[in-house]
Amino acid sequence: MADEYNFQIPKEGFDSYLYTIIPEDQAVLAGAFSVSMQQINNISEVDFKNFAKVVYSLETNNGLNLTNGTNVPTEAFLVDAALSKVALGSGIYGTYTHSDFVGSMTALPYALQNIYDGIKELQTETLINIYKEIWALCTYSRAMVNITFSQTDDLGVPLPPTEFRVTGIDILYPGGGYDPLNPPSVKLEGVEPTPVIGTTTVGSDPNDPATYKRITSATLSPAYMDQIITGVITPKIWPNPPDDAYGPITDFWAARNARINELIIQADNEIQSILSNSSENFAKAKLLNANWNQLGTALKIEQRARYTAIPPVPIPRDKFLALYPTALYNFVDSIPDYAANTMPHGPAQSLEMVGDFCSTGGQSLIAMMRQERNQQRLAEIGINLDNNISDTLSEEDQKQLMANGTKCGATSAGGIPAENGLSFTMPAFSNTENCEGESQTPEKNTYYDNEAEALRRVQSTVPGTIAPLLENPNCNTLAGPQIPIGPSELLSTGIPNFVLGIEGNVLPTMLNIDFTNGILLPSQYPVSDAIDKVIECNCDCWIA
Repeated sequence: MADEYNFQIPKEGFDSYLYTIIPEDQAVLAGAFSVSMQQINNISEVDFKNFAKVVYSLETNNGLNLTNGTNVPTEAFLVDAALSKVALGSGIYGTYTHSDFVGSMTALPYALQNIYDGIKELQTETLINIYKEIWALCTYSRAMVNITFSQTDDLGVPLPPTEFRVTGIDILYPGGGYDPLNPPSVKLEGVEPTPVIGTTTVGSDPNDPATYKRITSATLSPAYMDQIITGVITPKIWPNPPDDAYGPITDFWAARNARINELIIQADNEIQSILSNSSENFAKAKLLNANWNQLGTALKIEQRARYTAIPPVPIPRDKFLALYPTALYNFVDSIPDYAANTMPHGPAQSLEMVGDFCSTGGQSLIAMMRQERNQQRLAEIGINLDNNISDTLSEEDQKQLMANGTKCGATSAGGIPAENGLSFTMPAFSNTENCEGESQTPEKNTYYDNEAEALRRVQSTVPGTIAPLLENPNCNTLAGPQIPIGPSELLSTGIPNFVLGIEGNVLPTMLNIDFTNGILLPSQYPVSDAIDKVIECNCDCWIA
């Protein structure tokens, strides 16, 4: 068939360009081979003879039967086992973040202010009094002090072995239950009559449970400072904490424990009353619990990460010790170099001899080295493979993490508790003060909606607000009940302010102010302030 210009129109199919030139079956075979070869990167620019030589040298997984018949790069069971040991960070996919090592210094993973505010909003006078009584009952005990001695006199002359010079007094245990208006004294046991050698002070602030009704300081009487005594003399707080409704300190535990149990029940009932008082209280309590759980999780991850990264030095020191998991990371990262060194007695040959052919792990190691050598062979003639997994976050992940403060649905192997089966990365709560003591927080004003591929303005008066974690299985919508992990108010969103990918937006995500404004401290003037600055500058210039 020909068109009006009498041009021959080839039939559709693999044999289009060779139609009627060679036998049809050979034409189809050649066409199919051509299409298959075009799947190789840059194949049209590669010298065919060089390509043939490289193909001749390519290795297969011959003899590695345990790596055959799979549609995944490596054995899934081994991957899960490895991730449970090394992917223990709070970042996306269990990766480590800086907060996993220095979080207690930066306070970024810890919503301390939000927890404090949540407690203050929900507490009642009844609950406060219950906790105060529980604290008083649990801390009611006798204090302990210690007299410090020296074996030289005040001129530095050594004393006989049985003589000591009194140099001071220390509090070993502050006790509890003492009367602030009638603080006890310090006496010396073993001396008759028992002398009073010091005075004490007792905390009187009921809002400070760490010091209330407890010994806060002890002062040695001047007459006993630098006194030479014979033998070891034990100081003693005297008298004991005063008797109360439960009797003396030596005989009260049964009645006191029963009262503590009663108070715990009363506290539970009061908490239930607070929760049922209003739906607003229930939402605040849910937020407070989420923040509290996150605090414990972040602390657990940080303690584990620091211990893993900086393990204690063994005594005696072992210079051949391979630190875990650093040695594991370095070994895996070095496999491409090891695989390329095929000299006799070299790394590649040695690893093949060490590898266990009867295990999937051993065969996978050998298969990986073969793959690495194949990749390097192809690269020599200009064919670069696309099978390297990036060790950096994708643009999509960067946008969600930076705009939302967290990533919903992330695979978290760091032990972060999931909500309704959904996992999340650890949000950051930025808060600091400037030189004038004013609070400085990032100006969060964007929310990244992955489904709509748009940024949404967050209209909230709460500084440092982040996107909420949602009960709705569809994490990228704002429908349904919300579980924020940090803000003390729920978010309300406006319409998209712009759609991602518009022309003119050439900055990468990590340099785009629309994403960094929720992470970094404010670095731009608001419009009204900018206008004032311009006016101020113009006025100064005119005056000058």
